[in-house]
Amino acid sequence: MIEHLDRQLPSAFVEEEPSIEDRIRARVIAGWFISILFMCALIFVICLGIHLFTYKDYSLVLVAVGSIAIVFAFQHYMFRHTTKVSNSATFFSMTFFAIVFATVLVTGSWDSPARQLLFCLPLISFLVGGKQEGIYMSTIILISGLGLMLSKQMGIASFQVILAHEIDTVGALIWVITLILVVSCLLIYDSLLHAYSRLAQQKKAL
Repeated sequence: MIEHLDRQLPSAFVEEEPSIEDRIRARVIAGWFISILFMCALIFVICLGIHLFTYKDYSLVLVAVGSIAIVFAFQHYMFRHTTKVSNSATFFSMTFFAIVFATVLVTGSWDSPARQLLFCLPLISFLVGGKQEGIYMSTIILISGLGLMLSKQMGIASFQVILAHEIDTVGALIWVITLILVVSCLLIYDSLLHAYSRLAQQKKAL
């Protein structure tokens, strides 16, 4: 798997002989791009099947998922042609936040079934950008969440593009997406621990 991720790293970045920490961070970003594109493809296929073979209209979901896939595919292309991994990490985190927050806003705001996805964002930011990026994203999530709660208490009308009879189905889908994101974060963290452990053992052997 490490060899596959190394093939996804920017050639200009590799030629600069980056530090071990930067290389591992770049692998994490590459892994996230692959995971998200795979997840978008999986969701697109599932929703397309539901759209074609049931009475449910998932055209809006298909357009949204397709658009998200295009955005991250473009970011992956830009990542493959850069030497600044830190910039890619920041763009990745902010793009993920913008997509999730926009989804929350148009699916019920504070009452949105997608609200739980916001809690995945700090985990991802810590992994791709480090402590500073993670704390920054956690602060954004805190402020955004309080803003959503206050808007509801003030009686500000919220959008809801999900049909009433589809909310349970969408909620179940979001549960699955959330679980995949959380498990992915933990797997990546575990991989990082093993990577640093191997490095420590190699240094001792020297």
